[in-house]
Amino acid sequence: MDRLFQYLTELSGNAAYLIIFGILVACGLGFPLPEDIPLIATGYLIWDGTMTWSGGIAVTLLGVIIGDTILYFIGRKLGLRILDKKKGGLFSEKRVRRSRAYFRKYGDKVVFFARFVAGLRAVVFFMAGAMHMKYRKFILLDGLAALVSVLVWIIIGFQL
Repeated sequence: MDRLFQYLTELSGNAAYLIIFGILVACGLGFPLPEDIPLIATGYLIWDGTMTWSGGIAVTLLGVIIGDTILYFIGRKLGLRILDKKKGGLFSEKRVRRSRAYFRKYGDKVVFFARFVAGLRAVVFFMAGAMHMKYRKFILLDGLAALVSVLVWIIIGFQL
């Protein structure tokens, strides 16, 4: 992780924006790398003048939200096929119904707070799609949570 942080903080110009964006999209898809490293690196790059505040925040928010959105739509398209045993999936119909009821009751809170829990995030966003949470609701909850977490990590990196 130290090497990655060092590599990211040595980027310059437009490459910094593109690489940070790509890593965050990959993280959103479940790539086994914590989002905080590229976000902290973005804060550092803003501090040293490589990135601007507006550009850094825009590229990180877009990267995070695009990755989450792709995962949501994968869940929407393939979720029930993977989950429902009747359709060749992993779980009984009863368990899928129970999950749906749980998601209807607690889904808003789960989607919002999953943004702050690495490892849980990808599963929850996939499930939001699989359980057919409305995309507008998903993007609002995820976007608000991303706004908080992205800004916090960037500010931490800026303060280093």
